[in-house]
Amino acid sequence: MKESDVKKHTIIQMPLSDQNKASDIVRAFYKDVFENNNRKALPRYFSPDARFGGAIGDLADSKSEFIEAADVLMSLFEVNPTVSINIKIDGGDWVAATTIIEATSTGSELPLLIRGQLIAKVKNQKIVEWHSSTDYLSLFEQLGQIPKDSLPILTTGARLMWKGWAGGHT
Repeated sequence: MKESDVKKHTIIQMPLSDQNKASDIVRAFYKDVFENNNRKALPRYFSPDARFGGAIGDLADSKSEFIEAADVLMSLFEVNPTVSINIKIDGGDWVAATTIIEATSTGSELPLLIRGQLIAKVKNQKIVEWHSSTDYLSLFEQLGQIPKDSLPILTTGARLMWKGWAGGHT
């Protein structure tokens, strides 16, 4: 293997011990896990007793369940998406940011724009709390899983019906 091949396939990242601010850990998380598609790195960013909130966090009772749910969601889009992080608050252990992930859907190669917000608490260079809100409605519209413009339609009180699903009614 040539040196150029090694550089092309080697992920260079700052060791966690060199990162001092909560925002550094969050940025490293998005770079490593999302942009470098290193899903196996998910566990290294969270403390064993980390707490989670938000749509995915509410599905998970533990770090391992959160990681599994995140992995399933990440499988919906391509390897190496681009992540833009706009840090809003970076004070001590806490960081708040908005995020935009630009990616391509797996299989259909449709472009995706995934917007979100997060608040995280970092202690001893591990995320101990992760509260995030991602625009999943827009994501599922972009993936073609639900009709486009579902939000304005749903605000009228209309109901979406799926074939083969009675909406809980018998």
